[in-house]
Amino acid sequence: MAAGLFFYCFSAYPLASEIITGRTSNAAAEALQWTMESILPPQAGLSINGLIYQYTITKDPDTDAWVTIQNENANGDGYVLSYTDDWSQLPGNTLSRFLSFGDIPSASMGDGSIFVTGDGTLSDVNVGYNFKFDTCIVPLSDPSCPGFKDALYKWLLDNGLLDNSVDINDPYYDQYVQEILNRKANAFDDEDEELIEPKEEREDKDSLEAKLSVNDRKMNIAEAAKQNAMLEVLRATPTEFNVYLNASIQGGVYEETVVLEDSTLPDNASVMSNLTQSTLHQTMVRSQYDLNQ
Repeated sequence: MAAGLFFYCFSAYPLASEIITGRTSNAAAEALQWTMESILPPQAGLSINGLIYQYTITKDPDTDAWVTIQNENANGDGYVLSYTDDWSQLPGNTLSRFLSFGDIPSASMGDGSIFVTGDGTLSDVNVGYNFKFDTCIVPLSDPSCPGFKDALYKWLLDNGLLDNSVDINDPYYDQYVQEILNRKANAFDDEDEELIEPKEEREDKDSLEAKLSVNDRKMNIAEAAKQNAMLEVLRATPTEFNVYLNASIQGGVYEETVVLEDSTLPDNASVMSNLTQSTLHQTMVRSQYDLNQ
């Protein structure tokens, strides 16, 4: 039988008091022993009310074996949960079982385990716990919970955050006030020093600032002049090309300069000789062909 998927889910934003139920992931996924803190959600007031488990046992049918699943008592001795399956004189097989019981506070659930006593080995073990909790078991957990205002008021009173006035005789309070006054006094002193600055120093500063500003303007003017000169060159460039675009070339009638001395061209004697040799060659080739006939 295929193992079922175990998971837990709960509402992250409850609108009012609500009972949330769920199931943990596989507690025996990594080993046959586990801690409940690693698989249970951390909500206050959480309780366990069910257990579902599944496993496969491999054994000799003629031997005795017992499979036990249990949880220790976190608040004392013994176990808060323990259940045993008897496989004595039975062949190995796969078993799934669901146990339902009354609410057990999660704080009481100690370490869990599943093991074999006698002959046999376990495989494909899957263990899941059913749980539930009230989203408003702690009213301060959400403003929508019943009793939130009363709980908040009590918490403020218990922590001394209501009806408290500042103790003006508190030395720490006096020290804080004095530090603020000193900061303000230092600020006023700085302003006074600026007001009584010597006239000569102010004039020197003004003169220096004026010189710097003039130098800046000269640099700007120089840069602007360079920029204007570059723009003038760019604007003049098409005019420079007009010399080539509008150039005129001298034309007119070009008379023939080649003069033939003789209007009659003589035949090429060498060509006639070549034709005679070609005719003789063809006659010789033809005669050979005629003899073969």
